[in-house]
Amino acid sequence: MILIVDDIKANIIALKKTLELHDIEVDTAESGEEALKK
Repeated sequence: MILIVDDIKANIIALKKTLELHDIEVDTAESGEEALKK
């Protein structure tokens, strides 16, 4: 699993779609604080 952390939603969406095309499990967070809770 890869955790994508970025405050720009478009970046998260683009990277998530790309990784999922390669069957990579992805989780996302929009801040460092949110990422640390995961």
